[in-house]
Amino acid sequence: MGVIYLYIDDNDAKDVLKLLNEDLDLAFLIKGKELEWKAVQTIQTLYSCRIWHIPSGPLYVPYGKNEPDVLIENPFDSWHQKPMETIRPLPKDYPYPRIKPNTNFFDLSIYLPKDDIVGLSTIQWVGDYNSILGIKADEYTKKHWFKLKRLFKKMMQKEIPRVTNSNSKSKLKAYCFPGAYQHIMDGGLRSSNPGYWKPN
Repeated sequence: MGVIYLYIDDNDAKDVLKLLNEDLDLAFLIKGKELEWKAVQTIQTLYSCRIWHIPSGPLYVPYGKNEPDVLIENPFDSWHQKPMETIRPLPKDYPYPRIKPNTNFFDLSIYLPKDDIVGLSTIQWVGDYNSILGIKADEYTKKHWFKLKRLFKKMMQKEIPRVTNSNSKSKLKAYCFPGAYQHIMDGGLRSSNPGYWKPN
């Protein structure tokens, strides 16, 4: 399972959004009315959402333990997902639709600076984590994942430790973009874990 850790501020978020909006192989899966979802090529503001890698293939919606998955032939047309009592319930504000297989999308979680703390944002991909179950990642999606990682690394100011405690042996690092880097260099705090965790 792959995770790219990012420290970004509001201005950095605009650059990340521009990169993702201009990538024709990606589409954002956004929430409409209750239980309604659709794919769009671009969005206006960067926020937590699920990103479909279009060339990896179609999307399937799981509808319950004893019901077949439903093929979404054109995710750019909206589709509805009914509540599934047989599957673990999720919060109403959960930003991701239920989709299968889980190898053809990336999960973006955005935490911009709040209360003088730069949150730790992430983009995650399951990759070949479930290969033992026969669910292998598409090779083109794998290449695209590493492409995104290279582009984010090129855009960052510096790769910095996530843990600020000098006594910590942790080697976990994150890509720190220019705006967030300046905030931190000016004495601002940064979250050591995804979200707004109290800094170490």
